Parts: sequence; structure tokens; C-alpha cells
Amino acid sequence: MIQLIISNQYKGNYMSDAIIWSLIIIVVIVYSLWRFVWRKAGLGEGRQYGNQLAKHLGWKKNLFHTILENGVEGPSLVLLNGVKQANVDDHQATVLLAPHLSHGITVLTHRFGAQDQLVEVFEKVEKLYAEWESQVNQIR
Repeated sequence: MIQLIISNQYKGNYMSDAIIWSLIIIVVIVYSLWRFVWRKAGLGEGRQYGNQLAKHLGWKKNLFHTILENGVEGPSLVLLNGVKQANVDDHQATVLLAPHLSHGITVLTHRFGAQDQLVEVFEKVEKLYAEWESQVNQIR
């Protein structure tokens, strides 16, 4: 009888060990797939490039990403990755993003009112937007 109890305890441990190892393997597989998709879509590079552009503009990183996220339809990181792949300098990249930044500031201002941070960056974005418009008019 004692041997039966001991053998049942070991079977229980083997089952719980098998469940734990199965969960660990599942977590590793899901994490690996997530990393693969993240890198394939270029989302990590888009975030880093956005941080670089925020530094170029003299803005906080989270302010830049918040404004851009509210100014685009779809994922802003994909847009940033596309601009990065265009191989333009930082200033030209911010000019290309000016319509989205302008729209993002408008959306945030309507949502939260005229916040100090938005007022500070609005003038710079308007200059970038004017430069973007002049470049578009030259193409036409």
C-alpha cells in the first residue's frame, strides 16, 4: 500500500512536470513568433527611428510618438519604418511627416485643449508643414 501511494505521488509529479514544461515550451514559441513578426514588420526599427527624429526636433520621445500616432491612420511605426527605408536625412524625414504631425496636434488639441507642450511644438510643425507644401507645389 505504501508503494502504491509513493508511485501515485511520482505519477502526479511527472504529470505536473509535463504540464509545466509544456507551458514553458508554449511561452517560448509564442515569444519567438512575436519577435519574428516584430522584426519582419520593422516595428522595432520604426520606434528607434521615431526616437531619433524626436531628438532631432528637440522633443520628448513620448510626445513625438503620441502626436504621430494621433495623426496617422494605421500604425505609426510602419509609417516611420517606411520613411526610414526612403533613406532621407532627419530634417527631410520630419518634413515628410509634417502633415501627420500637424493633424496629430489638431486631434490632440480638440481632445484635450491647448496644452503647453502642444502649443510649443505647433510653431515648429507649421514651419515643417509649409516646407512640405512648397516641396509638393514644386513637384506639380
